[in-house]
Amino acid sequence: MASVEQTLLYAFLISAFLGAFGQSLRAVAGLKKQSDEAAAEGKSLADVFSGKTLGISIFIGAVAGVTGFLGLKFGSGEADFSKGTTLLGVIAAGYAGTDFIEAFAKKYLPK
Repeated sequence: MASVEQTLLYAFLISAFLGAFGQSLRAVAGLKKQSDEAAAEGKSLADVFSGKTLGISIFIGAVAGVTGFLGLKFGSGEADFSKGTTLLGVIAAGYAGTDFIEAFAKKYLPK
């Protein structure tokens, strides 16, 4: 049987993965838009794509997933990963939470 610490660590890791997955879904749409804009300017996607930016964005999605899990866990007391609502909630947190975190960072952190 896993200890409380191990269970919480596993929950954080699962939440980080699901948040990163949610952000990855969002990134696919962003890459399509970026590809279309590059084509309109006569460039290729490789000319305008930044792997570093994508990596940072997926990391932020992981942070948003963990934050979403904490909100579910301590807000309602329900954060059971065997429930589909918890899984979808954490994926949605990664998808939508990234926008919030990136906007906050752009406004309040030095460039």
